[in-house]
Amino acid sequence: PTLGIDIFTRLINASPNDPSNFDWLGHCYNAVKKYDDAIVAAKRALQLNPNYANAYYLMGLSYTQKHQPAEAYDMFRQTLTLNPNHAKAHFELARWADIYADLNKVMK
Repeated sequence: PTLGIDIFTRLINASPNDPSNFDWLGHCYNAVKKYDDAIVAAKRALQLNPNYANAYYLMGLSYTQKHQPAEAYDMFRQTLTLNPNHAKAHFELARWADIYADLNKVMK
């Protein structure tokens, strides 16, 4: 993962207007548990292309790891608003639905 950070940082320097480079950099940050850095990378991708669905997905993953479920849920929903066929975002939302269903059972 740290090699990936180096590679995508170089790619960003060479091609600073490609949102996918920031997206991949963010995934590398997530892999080394630098979730805030991943969110910054995703937000930079969105500055370049506000409709870049994968950046919202990346933020959803980061917020999940930061134990911020409301933010994660919102990011996965936004991913699907922009790309209704994003299979991984559907999976993450289904996973959150299961978690909340289990929590509601416990709370009753």
